[in-house]
Amino acid sequence: MDATLPIVLDENGDLSMFLTIEAACLAVEAIDVVNEEYEGFDALGRTLTLSAHGELVSIEVNVNSEPEPAELAQRLRSYLNNDWVKQRGIEVSADATLPELVHALVRYQYGVGGPAGYGTQNLRGLKTRVGWERHGGRGVLRISATWIPWDRHQGRGRIELIPNGPELPK
Repeated sequence: MDATLPIVLDENGDLSMFLTIEAACLAVEAIDVVNEEYEGFDALGRTLTLSAHGELVSIEVNVNSEPEPAELAQRLRSYLNNDWVKQRGIEVSADATLPELVHALVRYQYGVGGPAGYGTQNLRGLKTRVGWERHGGRGVLRISATWIPWDRHQGRGRIELIPNGPELPK
């Protein structure tokens, strides 16, 4: 049985939402899965089983359990009613449905704002820009972001995905 996306992982009240199973598997550490630090739900409230296989993590719908939409809704409501979420303009009503709560968490974690041309700013305030830049006559595909540690040689936090791309015309 496939999970209904997105999925939510709860690490002691800190919720993280993932748009794919693969993204969630890459984001969590196997040791944390072994230590049972996460509880997971799909968008319908079905519980997820997280397993570690060496350093790899897998996530599947727990077919032996009943969906718990009320449990997921309560966790989402509790998380979304924190001050740091409200400061970002996310408001949820006391009678919000599970789909409305899931949508609010998506807006909080993946919502965008900020000036055009800069990139995106999610509602946690972390700015990200992905794109091609010119460096030494060659194209460089970079992720530049306020959440990447600053490097004094590069001038800002960035990850070069393709550091030595094609030659660019002048």
